[in-house]
Amino acid sequence: MPSTSKASSKDKKKEKTSKKAVEVSAGSGAGSASAARNEGTENDLAFAPLSGMTALDLSQVDEEFDWDAVKNDENKEIWLIRVPVDLKPKHLTELEIPIPSTNESSSSSKLHVFDRKRAKYEVWTVPETTTKKAGDGEEGKSQTASPGEELTRLSCLLPRKRKQGRLYQAPRPIARHIIITHAHASPIKDESSAPAPSSRDSVPLNLLKHRFLPYGVVADSTNTSATAAVTMDVDAPQPKAPSPKKKHSSPEKTGKKRKGELDTPGQKSKKLKI
Repeated sequence: MPSTSKASSKDKKKEKTSKKAVEVSAGSGAGSASAARNEGTENDLAFAPLSGMTALDLSQVDEEFDWDAVKNDENKEIWLIRVPVDLKPKHLTELEIPIPSTNESSSSSKLHVFDRKRAKYEVWTVPETTTKKAGDGEEGKSQTASPGEELTRLSCLLPRKRKQGRLYQAPRPIARHIIITHAHASPIKDESSAPAPSSRDSVPLNLLKHRFLPYGVVADSTNTSATAAVTMDVDAPQPKAPSPKKKHSSPEKTGKKRKGELDTPGQKSKKLKI
């Protein structure tokens, strides 16, 4: 009997140690899962602005840019304006820009020109991207490919005071897209300006008497009048010069005969009379 009691007490001790080992392994697994979830030693995942930038204080925003104020006022439009780095937004407070008649033009147009601190700037409109209707088996193609076209793909976010200054997408789309550039580096060609005159002098066609035809090109037989007017002088076929004929010289007849020569038949020797 004493031997059996000792064996049972040993089995209980083994069970307790095994339970402790299971608890320790479970705790280490939970710790590894939490470490994998944080993916690093730093547990603070809050947003931090990049170096050289500061976060925008949305608690102090003008009422005219509030989301509810823009939604309730139907006369307000949202404009997107891109300015150069050396031009501050405060310099545009008193700037008057003429409103174009339509915003669906397929080409850009210059609206205004102004000066600021010995620099000249131009105000351009960005045409809205319009897509042609796709036909049978064809894809629609964009009609515009001008600088600033990427602005038409942007959307506007406005703060909302009723929601603790959180940003929400604007209640209406952007009405117009404007680009302000330096006057000497205009990105868009003004189509209204007259084309530059050519440096070469124009020559009337009736004075052009030569024509270049590469080897093997056959002239158009339908337009004979135009072909005859511009044909080169050297193209006209020239008569061939007659080849000189060789003169057959007849052998000279001499009265003397050499030895061994025979008289030809039909010829008689002349007799001399004394």
